[in-house]
Amino acid sequence: SYVGLLLDGAGKPTLLASSRRHGRLLSVKLLQPVAIPAGAVAQLWALPKDGSAPFAVGTVPANGSATLLLTDSSEKLFFNVTRLAVSIEPAPVPPGARPSGDFVLSGHCVKLW
Repeated sequence: SYVGLLLDGAGKPTLLASSRRHGRLLSVKLLQPVAIPAGAVAQLWALPKDGSAPFAVGTVPANGSATLLLTDSSEKLFFNVTRLAVSIEPAPVPPGARPSGDFVLSGHCVKLW
């Protein structure tokens, strides 16, 4: 499995993300609510360990849980990813887009095998 625990600016655990190694679904659970302005979305990003550009994974809810459909298997998407982060965006971003602002949540992405 791949697991991410994202913290807010105060260091409080806020979002838990997990996916099976060869799965194409990512489960996200909010451990505390995230303030998302009306008309905006919380965009989840994967940050590769080589410093290359972050890539969008999907949008997460302000609270509760969700399941995101991945564009490929977790192994292919997250093998070289060491961190996950969330930014607030005006709309879901298209493939190849970059974050428009600072990350409001961030944390490690680890492999469990």
